[in-house]
Amino acid sequence: MPHKLMPHITGLPKPSRIYIAGPGAVGITLATRIAISGFEVTVVARGESFDKIKASGMVRLLDSKGDHKAAVRVTRGSDLSGEDVIFLCSKAKDLKSLASTVMHAVNAHIVVVPGQRHSMVVFSGV
Repeated sequence: MPHKLMPHITGLPKPSRIYIAGPGAVGITLATRIAISGFEVTVVARGESFDKIKASGMVRLLDSKGDHKAAVRVTRGSDLSGEDVIFLCSKAKDLKSLASTVMHAVNAHIVVVPGQRHSMVVFSGV
């Protein structure tokens, strides 16, 4: 049965590892929606964001459809390996720094999706 927030991803192969790099507005929205749809999600964060997600083990999204919480893992990025999809969710000015955090894990088999505000990429399959 499709999830009420993301019915379009039902039936797609579920990658074993989805990483959301950058837990701002776009990153938290993606992390929450993807995780509550049954995918395994890890958030790449630093500073206060890392501490908050690590302490709760969850991300939270308040939107017009309700209050959504989802369990996720969190990492600082140095231990990435074997990912299937990495979403780079940052402001354009921070993209270079964020990309350098995950670059060591990128290879020909990983899908990297840039997701800056105002230029979100929507994917239809993995």
